[in-house]
Amino acid sequence: ALAAALSEEDLLRALELLSSSTELRDRLEANTKGFRERMTAAGFEIKPGVHPIVPIMFSRFAPDDAPLAQRFARALLDEGIYVKGFFFPVVPKGQARIRTQMSAAHTRAHLDRAIDAFTRVGRRIGEHGGQRRGPVRRRDVGRQRKRIARWRAHAQQGLELLQGVGGKGCQAATGVQQ
Repeated sequence: ALAAALSEEDLLRALELLSSSTELRDRLEANTKGFRERMTAAGFEIKPGVHPIVPIMFSRFAPDDAPLAQRFARALLDEGIYVKGFFFPVVPKGQARIRTQMSAAHTRAHLDRAIDAFTRVGRRIGEHGGQRRGPVRRRDVGRQRKRIARWRAHAQQGLELLQGVGGKGCQAATGVQQ
């Protein structure tokens, strides 16, 4: 639908922009390489490759890999890092992972923050030899309730923003008619 909304002139401008410089591609490559190297040095198992989708593997914890990946992803969200845990049936059994994706828009500070959060969470829940946490504690339940309340507030703000532009949120925000 979006491609149909772009004119030939818009497409040519986009191609010209992409052809004029390799700065974004170079930055993406540097971010990807740096993240992969530093996460490996921190002790995380990473699927080999050079692409910007960097899977952090939990297969060495099978058969507990799926619940660990889920707990890890939730704990990272508490640290302000959004990642997605994947496990069976999305990936084969015993190959649970957390999917991260690098971007040219990420700064060194963003990557430092993410790697620090991975390391802190790993120590806290046992990835790096720390003790695994037992049953959910009351303070964890309170933390989850606060996080859900924040999500609801953000969703409500987004809905109000769309309604505030006369129900034409998509058109007003993008200039594209539906």
